[in-house]
Amino acid sequence: MIVKNEENNLARCLNSCKDFVDEIIIVDTGSTDETKNIARDFTDKIFDFVWSDDFSKARNFSISKATSDYIFWLDADDIIENHDLRKLLKLKEKLTEKIDMVYLKYHTRFDSIGNPTFSYYRERIIKNCKNAKFIEPIHECIEPFGIILHSDAAITHSKKEDRKKSNHLEIFENYKKSMGYLTPRLQFFYARELMHSKKYKASIKVFRDFLNEPRGWIEHKLVACLDMSSCYKKLFDDVNALASLLHSFTLAAPKAETLCRIAHHFYDSHDFVAAIFWYESALKCDTKNHSLFVKKEYECYIPSIQLAQIYKKLKKYDKAKYYNSLAEKYRPNDKAVQYNKKLFDKE
Repeated sequence: MIVKNEENNLARCLNSCKDFVDEIIIVDTGSTDETKNIARDFTDKIFDFVWSDDFSKARNFSISKATSDYIFWLDADDIIENHDLRKLLKLKEKLTEKIDMVYLKYHTRFDSIGNPTFSYYRERIIKNCKNAKFIEPIHECIEPFGIILHSDAAITHSKKEDRKKSNHLEIFENYKKSMGYLTPRLQFFYARELMHSKKYKASIKVFRDFLNEPRGWIEHKLVACLDMSSCYKKLFDDVNALASLLHSFTLAAPKAETLCRIAHHFYDSHDFVAAIFWYESALKCDTKNHSLFVKKEYECYIPSIQLAQIYKKLKKYDKAKYYNSLAEKYRPNDKAVQYNKKLFDKE
């Protein structure tokens, strides 16, 4: 097992996975707290690595210390929930040497009661061989190889929101300066980092370059259209914000989130007929078969509660009540749902 050094949650992380792994390897990239003391309660395989603004180098160093047949990696702010641990233990019993990589779900966003609202697959269990190497200095990954298995077991990201500001943008820009270019994959993540840094015009330019790159991954391009639209919204350019969403239709079947964002545009313009069309389209959108990055609330709760709101404005209370009850199936304790229920009971 590989754990990248972080300030918080290390004991929780290691407790959650210790029954699954056969060895624990800790790579410390410069902690100044109790990280090593905590780690010693779980393993004596603790190694220092001088941080060099390259996540792949640090991860590959940790891989070089692994002695087991397979590598399983976590960051210190990742955990395995008990129900997922049971799935992983069963997977471990059945895993044969024919399998080269296992992709697990990664839960990164949650609703108010802890249910995951955004998940995607990441390579987590990799055969310990020459192909098991991370690439890219940031947003690193191991390129797919051999026979791949997808499991519904999940890793849960438990990062706290009070962490110090990252230096990711600096890493991107230093790497771009030294190499003279960014791969299409890094273009995408660089554009996102610019967006998160509120450099919206610069972000749009990089997104446009990425969308014109034939080697770019379609899944990333669909997300790029959403993010580029958000940048235009921040610049109060609603026309190009909508155009960015519609551009995704030229790439693949639309995400439910895209359809809801288009609906929001017409809702804000008080064009309720158009908004109803797009929200209803989102409810019919089945993204399970063509999209790896899905925010479940856009497939169910958001279009339902918005349709309830529209029909309430139009004083069509039967339809408003129907869509509110649909939203209630997804979020039964939601304040908006409960408010509507009380209102409709009075009608």
